Amino acid sequence: MVELLVVIAIIGILIALLLPAVQAAREAARRMQCSNNFKQIGIGLHNYHDSQNVLPPSAVVKRRVLSNLGNYGAPGWGITSLLLPYIEQGALYEKLGVSRLTLEEAYDDEEIRPLLQSSDILKTYLCPSDPGERADHLYRLLDGSTFGRTNYVAVRGFFTYMGIETTYTETGTMAGTTETPVKNATVNTGVFPANVRYSFANITDGLSNTFGFGERTTAGNAGGGWWPGPHVCGPLVNVTGDVHSKINEFGDYYGFSSVHPSGANFLFCDGSVHFINDTIEHRYENKDPHSGDLTRTDEYPRFYNAASKGGLGVYQLLGTRNSDVPKRLP
Repeated sequence: MVELLVVIAIIGILIALLLPAVQAAREAARRMQCSNNFKQIGIGLHNYHDSQNVLPPSAVVKRRVLSNLGNYGAPGWGITSLLLPYIEQGALYEKLGVSRLTLEEAYDDEEIRPLLQSSDILKTYLCPSDPGERADHLYRLLDGSTFGRTNYVAVRGFFTYMGIETTYTETGTMAGTTETPVKNATVNTGVFPANVRYSFANITDGLSNTFGFGERTTAGNAGGGWWPGPHVCGPLVNVTGDVHSKINEFGDYYGFSSVHPSGANFLFCDGSVHFINDTIEHRYENKDPHSGDLTRTDEYPRFYNAASKGGLGVYQLLGTRNSDVPKRLP
């Protein structure tokens, strides 16, 4: 009996020693699959560019108006929907009616709606490490439903401007908002603003030096993203987490994040995938001593002024298509 107990104890110790190694091996395999998913998206982006001579916009958004999908922007498809024919999902693209229906029209179709609400229908858009237990917990449509989630979102750049100007009273409380056309073309620094289609030629920093897509966890306030298209604060409305937010800060609405230990995968515009550690240099320093309280349009040149004078971290530079500043992967 004593010998049996000793053997059982030894087996228990061996299992305890092996379990972390097994878990690490499983996570390594999941991270590799996540990287492969990104590579498929990268191939899709290059196929799209070969066909159209431009890249797709991150989303099609008009004005922030009330619709059946909520007060989150006129219904428009996101980049992950536009890419479907280029990642061997042409049949789904046709079923959804991406080329002939608005997102709201598709949602109102009882046959199409279940497809839009499904996450499992597109495994390529899901990180296998992310259980998705809190997916879309913050963002729901007016009828209480949600769209299918994704962990992969396009990099829009440093800014989050959606074309909504907020006004305040003298006491600092919000007085209201003014709806303006989405201004992504002029106040975003990344490759994929909404409503704008850049070509590879517009990425003057080089395809191998510029983020295209990044990861976004469903944990915390991040809430993942919706693959069909835009919504209020998730990456497929703003269509990106801002690159000025630190990786894995789950409490940030706009930042990139993952459940992988120590960082997240990023797809670069040349189609390569790199794991970016969350210790990457992260900095935005105002280099204009004469600037005070600036308007949104003033902020854009200030950003590039900071870039030219060494005021940006590597993280910010990698998320910018045209900083014209040498940058090197850590």
